[in-house]
Amino acid sequence: MGEPGMTELANGDLLMVLRNGEWGEPVFQTRPNDAGRPWSNPKKLPATGVWPTPCLMSNGMLVLAVGRGRPPNYYLWCSPDGS
Repeated sequence: MGEPGMTELANGDLLMVLRNGEWGEPVFQTRPNDAGRPWSNPKKLPATGVWPTPCLMSNGMLVLAVGRGRPPNYYLWCSPDGS
């Protein structure tokens, strides 16, 4: 796993996204179970690409930007409830 990105969710939980493998491989998410120890096993997301970057917007929406292609274009995955 590499290229971690982390953000705090609307409910105060932490979320880390990572990718695995070569260009365009799956993106995974993991969350801490108890105050950051231990973290859950990574779960595969439908997103693929590089440099996954999560961001909780001021309106509560969670957005995950993922780079794809060369030169990279960025695709956005959104969770309206911030989870």
